[in-house]
Amino acid sequence: MIIALEGTDQAGKKTQSVMLARALKSQKIKTAMFDFPDYSTIIGKEINNYLHGKRKFPPEIIFMQQTDGKN
Repeated sequence: MIIALEGTDQAGKKTQSVMLARALKSQKIKTAMFDFPDYSTIIGKEINNYLHGKRKFPPEIIFMQQTDGKN
């Protein structure tokens, strides 16, 4: 089974995930957690740098818009 929690930044996804994992483990249910983005990858490091104001990107990159004017 896969359980995915989604929400905006600082909504408590990590807190709820940890609480859920603890509850499942206490019932002897095998549990694994995964976070996205993975900040250890090259792209993840760029995202982390942007989120912490260490990297700037043009709007086309931030919003993943096409730069050729086609939508």
